[in-house]
Amino acid sequence: MWRKDAPVRANREKALLSHIWNYARTVGYTDLPNPCAGIKGNREAGRDQYIEDAQFEAIWERADVCLRDAMELADLLARIRDAQARLRKYSRPATNA
Repeated sequence: MWRKDAPVRANREKALLSHIWNYARTVGYTDLPNPCAGIKGNREAGRDQYIEDAQFEAIWERADVCLRDAMELADLLARIRDAQARLRKYSRPATNA
């Protein structure tokens, strides 16, 4: 098996090749089927990482403008997702009586 020592990297490379191949088909470079079709990806373990405020601030202090914008966007999206989850938890579906 190719890339036994780096299964996640192999998944990323397969995804990139597949994307490039599909783009090439879209613009007419090839009409051949995608060589990645039917190839199973490697199993990946999920990760849960909670960034504490002190960690966030330490990174923020050293970050450039682009990274700060990305960090701010990620923080805002997480807050929106949390708010949506709370709304779903406490809202009741409408009944047609």
